[in-house]
Amino acid sequence: MRFLCLHGLGCNADIFEAQTAQIREQLGDSHTFDFPEGEYDIPAPKEITAIYPPPYLSWHPPHTLDTHIAQGLLDIRTYIADNGPYDACLGFSQGAVMLALLLLEDSAASLKSANSNGSSTNGSSNASSTPHSLPFQLAIFLSGSLYPFAIPLLSLGAQINIPTTHVWGGKRDYVTTNGAGEALRDACAAEGRVVVEHGEGHVVPRGGGGVRAVVGGWRRGLGGRYIRVRYGGEGD
Repeated sequence: MRFLCLHGLGCNADIFEAQTAQIREQLGDSHTFDFPEGEYDIPAPKEITAIYPPPYLSWHPPHTLDTHIAQGLLDIRTYIADNGPYDACLGFSQGAVMLALLLLEDSAASLKSANSNGSSTNGSSNASSTPHSLPFQLAIFLSGSLYPFAIPLLSLGAQINIPTTHVWGGKRDYVTTNGAGEALRDACAAEGRVVVEHGEGHVVPRGGGGVRAVVGGWRRGLGGRYIRVRYGGEGD
C-alpha cells in the first residue's frame, strides 16, 4: 500500500517521518510512505523545538476559520492530484483532522450528487448511484479529532466509509478527555472501525505496546470488525 502521511501542527515532514519510524517498520516493507508538509509557518511547542530543527508548519493558515481550513484542504487535494494516487492515509493530530475532513467532504459531495440526480429524475430513487471517488481505501488517525468545519458536512449525512483505526493516548491525550476523538470515531462507519488506546499522551506512540496496538488495529480494521484495544504506556 502507498500511504499519504500528514504531520501534526508545528511539525514537518522530517519530524513525522522520525516519529513514525517504529510504526512503519512494523507495518512492513511492502508499503511505501509519502511525507508532504504544510505550507504555513507557525510557532511550535517547546517539546518539539527542543528536539527537532525548523521549519515548524501547519496545514492551513493560522487560526481555524473555515476559509483558512478550506484553503488547507485545497492545498492537500492539489498535492494528491499531483503526486497520487494513494491507497491509504496516516495522520497525527492536525494531519489526522485534515485527512478526516477530506474524506467527509468527498462523502458530502457524493450525497449532494445523488440527491441532485434524484431530483432531476422527478423524484425517482433509481438515479445514478456512481459513488464519489474516495482518495483512500483506509485511514489511520493518530490522536485525531474534528474541527467545527465538519458540522455542516455531518448534517448532510456525510460519513467516512472506509476502514479506520483511531489511536488515542489515554488520559494525557486531550482528544480522549474532551470527546474530540469520539466525535471523529462516530463520523466513521462501524464496519472496519478500530479504536486503540495507549498511555503515552498526545504523541505518536513509540513504545512497544502502542506501536503494536496501531499495527494490530490496522490489521483488524482490514478484517472488517469493530474492536477497541487498550495498551499501557511506554515500555509495554
